Amino acid sequence: MRITQIHNILIKGDGISNTIKVTQKINEALNINNHIAVELFSEYKDAYEFAIYDYFKVNFYKMFKKFLFVENKYKYTKIFIEALKRYKKNVAKTAIENADMRMWHFGSSYELFNFIHYKDIVYYHNITFPYLVTNAKAMIEARLQLMSLKDMNLFFITQSNFNKECLIKMGFEEENIMVTMPYHKKNFSKIPVKTINKPRLLCYGRYGNSKGIPELAKLCRESNLYLTTFGDNYSVTEYKNNYKKTKNYESDKIKVMGKVPEIDTYLNNSDIFVLNSYHEGASLPSVEAEAYGLPLLLKRGTALDELIVDGKGRNGYLFDDVSEIPELVEKIKKDYNKFRYNAWMHSKNYSLDKYQKSYSEALIKYKNWNLKN
Repeated sequence: MRITQIHNILIKGDGISNTIKVTQKINEALNINNHIAVELFSEYKDAYEFAIYDYFKVNFYKMFKKFLFVENKYKYTKIFIEALKRYKKNVAKTAIENADMRMWHFGSSYELFNFIHYKDIVYYHNITFPYLVTNAKAMIEARLQLMSLKDMNLFFITQSNFNKECLIKMGFEEENIMVTMPYHKKNFSKIPVKTINKPRLLCYGRYGNSKGIPELAKLCRESNLYLTTFGDNYSVTEYKNNYKKTKNYESDKIKVMGKVPEIDTYLNNSDIFVLNSYHEGASLPSVEAEAYGLPLLLKRGTALDELIVDGKGRNGYLFDDVSEIPELVEKIKKDYNKFRYNAWMHSKNYSLDKYQKSYSEALIKYKNWNLKN
């Protein structure tokens, strides 16, 4: 059994890239011969690169200009050149065309998606819907591109029920969609009791428009709340601009940083995780934070809704506007260790072992479905 996972580029620390690498390890554990092929280039040396050149034979300079016109040019130019040195003609194309199973990691429109086949697997990471806050043209094209494949009898894997509902609304068959929830890699035997006086809020991810980080920092500054935020602040102009806006609210209580070498220290030194995202298809940082015993404060409206438990096992709250956060922080503070314990217990639903189990079940369902169709 040979499976090839396909995406446009693979960058270390990126959410889709992380999922592709984790899925690769699971495939290998299941004795599946796994390959990764990318449209352009990768920071991982085991990926087969420049599949787009194998198919289109376009000029490399034109490829570079097209894909990286808003990116961190210095960093990606270096990676691009290193990938060119490694490039071997038609290796990526062969891996794609000779696979028994092809899994397309689809988060936005890309050229190689033109070669999707009948009954392929689409690992759907979502497109920016319903909030077209940035790159609207590309996201609309991605949505139209996906909807145009409704008659191709595709099989979907996705990471939230919200994404599943989006696919159904686009016209895809519910029975062909499997949900594998997000995962974290931590496994603490217990979470110690913690005393808090002035709760320290934590937010991390990329500084994208949809994350609402400047608004969150502004609210915390005005409400005298402690906040630490970090993430990708330089890959694209959008991230740079939002980082600068957030930086305007930095103070002795508000720390604003770019990427950090490791996240454990910040998770261990924080009390509540908060996310003001206008759109999320899934949220790995939220379940990672819960594994460290951090209650959640998440914006209502998309996949984040699925992460908050009501009733006895309440692990946090949803909010519609950042103005609600100070009052919700006080509610959590009054019974902090109960929220803390509930968050930690809830995180057990998103362990890497459970992800592997649900992913394996998805492959089994795909094989049976493929035989019937």
